[in-house]
Amino acid sequence: MARGRGKIYVRDHKTLSAALEARIKSTAYDLGLNVEECAKRHVAERVVHYWSVGMGPSPTMLTGGLLVPQWLRPTTDADLRGVRRYTETELVQGFLDIGACLWDEGIDVMTVKRPRELDVGVDGPVTRSGVSCRIGKMQMSVTVDVGYAAGPDAWPDGKDVRLTEFRSFMKIGPTYKALAQPRETAIAEKWLAVITQRDTDVRAKHQVDLAWYRGQDYDAGKVATELRRLFRHVGYDMHKLEATPRAISWDQLVARKKSWDKEVDRRRLDLPMSEGFLCLQEEWHYLPKILMLERANEYRTRMQSRQAERRIEMAREMIAETAALEAPHYVDNVIAFRR
Repeated sequence: MARGRGKIYVRDHKTLSAALEARIKSTAYDLGLNVEECAKRHVAERVVHYWSVGMGPSPTMLTGGLLVPQWLRPTTDADLRGVRRYTETELVQGFLDIGACLWDEGIDVMTVKRPRELDVGVDGPVTRSGVSCRIGKMQMSVTVDVGYAAGPDAWPDGKDVRLTEFRSFMKIGPTYKALAQPRETAIAEKWLAVITQRDTDVRAKHQVDLAWYRGQDYDAGKVATELRRLFRHVGYDMHKLEATPRAISWDQLVARKKSWDKEVDRRRLDLPMSEGFLCLQEEWHYLPKILMLERANEYRTRMQSRQAERRIEMAREMIAETAALEAPHYVDNVIAFRR
């Protein structure tokens, strides 16, 4: 007898799984991508799409590589940010509920890894979970990182965080919907990571991302606004801001050359480190000026608000003084009238 999970029986599930495996392999071969990475990407997309099914309606924003097409930035995991922290039991049960939906699409979730908390520095704690699954004859493990953001400056402007429908990297594949992180916020987070990067961290991932983003369409003013918001959120003092972040200096890039070449090769970018260095220097040349301008405008607005409040307070004092002076004459006139 066929064993069922959800609506699809095992016999039908095997057919779906084999067809899905064939589509993934065909797309990977056509685009010149790694088959295993494409399979992981597809599972991550579907986990994000069914996130509310397993974890509830709490707002969760999609960040990271799933915002970018696979052929531009190969991604094998999902990065999310929410307003609440899930317990270990909620995460495990949630992934099992999501697995029931994935079963109907030909993806078999075999095991759910125990969640663990990671310390990622200024961004706050991140809970890393994982699922081991199978598509056809392919077996893989997909990682899902969930961050938590709380506070007045923890999230970008709600008008910019929109429910977005993304196309699958496959030619014939289902779309997935999620609250998308604005591009300007992603760039600002990359700059924050570069500004606070330690010399012992030899990764060049953030530098390559910033050099790649330079060719994209974005609002530099919004990047500065988001960077100032992030400074307030993490408690970074702008007075400590260096003229040029040490992590994008030439000697530090040379120390990260191995990581730079690896990232560029993996993404199939024609971006030598010398050209990337010029891109980073040019982008940073304008960003502090915008930051200072916004800071000056904010200070001017604050001073104008204080002056307006002071004028209102002075007007109230004058009205009170005038009323106090006129009050005795009013009383005398009433007494004389009664006589």
